[in-house]
Amino acid sequence: MPLSASVGHAQGLDARETASQAAFNAIAKSARKPVLTGFVIASDYFNFTQVISGARAIVGDAPLIGFSTSGELTAAGSFQKSVVVALLLGSSLQARADWWQDFGVDSLSVAQKMAAALQPGGSDSLLFIAADGFSGNAQEVCQALPAGAYSLAGILASGDLKGGRTYQAGGQQAGNGGLAAAVLQGDFAAGIAAATGWQEVGAYFTVTGVRGPWIQTLDDQPAAEVYARWLGYSPHEWTLPPLNRLARLYPLGIEMDAGAPLLIRSPLKVENDGSLRLHSPVAVGSLAHMMAGSLESCMSAIQQAVAEARQSLGNSRPLLALIFPDLAWQMLLATKPGAEAIAAHKILGDSVAVAGGYVLGQLSKTGNAAQFQNQHILVILIAAKE
Repeated sequence: MPLSASVGHAQGLDARETASQAAFNAIAKSARKPVLTGFVIASDYFNFTQVISGARAIVGDAPLIGFSTSGELTAAGSFQKSVVVALLLGSSLQARADWWQDFGVDSLSVAQKMAAALQPGGSDSLLFIAADGFSGNAQEVCQALPAGAYSLAGILASGDLKGGRTYQAGGQQAGNGGLAAAVLQGDFAAGIAAATGWQEVGAYFTVTGVRGPWIQTLDDQPAAEVYARWLGYSPHEWTLPPLNRLARLYPLGIEMDAGAPLLIRSPLKVENDGSLRLHSPVAVGSLAHMMAGSLESCMSAIQQAVAEARQSLGNSRPLLALIFPDLAWQMLLATKPGAEAIAAHKILGDSVAVAGGYVLGQLSKTGNAAQFQNQHILVILIAAKE
């Protein structure tokens, strides 16, 4: 039975009912094919255990992977208080999924356990990861992954910024502060690409003080003072809402090897002491460039990522597009909600189902090496192999 894909969406106030309706809407488009696996992307408004329970009531025992987001995406745009369910159906692939707790306590150990349990294989495999975006060290996930020809795509889940919690689900388990992952294997193809709409603005600094994932000083000055000097407002105002969160619009591009692209590291927030809370540590002595984005550069990045993902498929026909822009895109494109998914749908056409959500970081491969980035849009195209 050939591979197919279907996306269902529903809005509501009850987590279980909304997820059930979204899953039902996806199933209703599927011509009654068996469900192989599914991606569940839900508003942080909902109890995530109830979300997964509701989806399972419709799709049965098929392995699911899911996570919370600050905005759910379909081909129609961005939504709040909703659930998106993307299903792969047919008989041409197998999937395994699970969830591990305590990602924020020991990211490396948790990622190693995940890699050992799922054992992503060769070129016929896709490893998809959804990790907590508010705690843990995303770079250690990359360090834990084994070598191999498998495809890699992953995200840092977003969610309740005030409460500081994100949710993940894999297999039969769900919770907050953990890591979920799924391996897809079989007769399918995956095209994966990422691009960013953020560019250097001409200001750069030396990282002079760090503590774990916090940058305390730039050029020996508190980070909030540096942001205030270049962007306006007072250093104290940068430690308070809304500026302490809007600092994400101005990430730091870290210089790596000569000629290599900047490694973008985004502030989750500015702390009360004026330090920047990142998603992974930056080394003292690093040269950091302030960056900013624009609507035009973001729309160009969407086109680039979709085109690169499509090209990597060769003659294989895409069935499902998973679109994961950084939370900063949601902030920057607030007047055009869901423009990322709408643009992807316009490029790919009606034959490709579209689902996604805003996230706090992206995982993919550069060559054979896993890499963690912020401020990108990640595009995953899943196709029936030709």
